[in-house]
Amino acid sequence: MDGLYLKLKNIKSFSFKLFGGGDVKYDENYSADDLIFGGEVSGDFFSKKLHLALSYVIKLDGAYITKELAGFEAEYEIPNIIRFYNETQYNLINENISYNLIGFRYFRNPKWSLTMEYLYSLPVFETTSIYSVFAVDEYEEFYTELTYNFTDSIHTYFTYTREFYEEYSDANVYEIGIEKLRTNKFKGYAALTYRDDEDGGDLKGVKLFGSYFFHRYADVGAGIHYDIVERSLEDYDDTTSKRYWIVVTSYFTKKIYTDVKLERIESARYDYYDSAKFKLNIIF
Repeated sequence: MDGLYLKLKNIKSFSFKLFGGGDVKYDENYSADDLIFGGEVSGDFFSKKLHLALSYVIKLDGAYITKELAGFEAEYEIPNIIRFYNETQYNLINENISYNLIGFRYFRNPKWSLTMEYLYSLPVFETTSIYSVFAVDEYEEFYTELTYNFTDSIHTYFTYTREFYEEYSDANVYEIGIEKLRTNKFKGYAALTYRDDEDGGDLKGVKLFGSYFFHRYADVGAGIHYDIVERSLEDYDDTTSKRYWIVVTSYFTKKIYTDVKLERIESARYDYYDSAKFKLNIIF
């Protein structure tokens, strides 16, 4: 979005967000008439144990509404024991639920935690897109993650995901990895994955990423996801299998920094493509 984003916090128990401007598209279909507006109202209750939020977004192509969504978010935490959460997105044009995530994270023992989630997703296409006239497939998954903390900055994890498809066979995905959070100069992760499905057969993959803080203007990172099936939940519904990237972050002040990312991607929709992104971050 090229526009304005406003956030008001701590008005009694409530916070408000408003945004609006040009709806940026990274393709030849971009038009200055493409607009996007939205907002969110949220609140924390019962000593901040309960968090609730309602949101709304609308996209316009001239005088035509191309996408209209409403969202609901809820989170409840029993301190130092367990946290329950839910995110729901409702498509106001098609009058159906297009996204629903529900789960919990159990973390009573500071050394380990357990997360379990259910995800439902239905692609949402803009009404001006040719894909909006075709039937779309639902996607569902059950996700489980067990994490063990060696230190405050180093943890290992094991995940299991059961993916459910309408057109293809279901899949089981297993992943084991280790992650280092930044406490000084270095952060990164390494993981091995195994994907089992009847259509694609066995797929063994690897994830590697490392970032080193050389200087305030040169926080440099590089990564690779090789033979990793990553499904996009965006409206173009692309699925990628290989990613290679480098990223450089430069901190000009505590509230202003830039990200430059160069990436090569192989996907189901395209043979491969190269991506270059520049992002200016300003914290108000």
